[in-house]
Amino acid sequence: MSAAALHLEAAASNIANARSTGALPDAPNPGGRGPAYTPMQIVQTASANGGVTASISPSTSGALLQYDPSAPYANSRGLVGAPDVTLEDQMLELVTARYSFAANLAVARTDNEMADALLHIRV
Repeated sequence: MSAAALHLEAAASNIANARSTGALPDAPNPGGRGPAYTPMQIVQTASANGGVTASISPSTSGALLQYDPSAPYANSRGLVGAPDVTLEDQMLELVTARYSFAANLAVARTDNEMADALLHIRV
């Protein structure tokens, strides 16, 4: 369930910053604007005793070039950096996280019901 919660957290951060821009590494940056937002991704690894371990890490995808000559941090060709985030992919992440959380909750409920039934067996 915590992995599903991390998926929600990463998708929310990516959606909130999807339309932000930032300076490119080679551009003059008079206002000290930071680089473009780096999208977040979830890294999941299987645990030896079952389940998964999940963590949030920056995506390896680079910034996209976006034309915005009015930005003070644009390079000589009027380009700024924009995060490589599509709202469609992030909505898919949200839906996947929702169903993953619901499936894990169903497993926990079933486990609880089975343990309760086991305790009430009469000989």
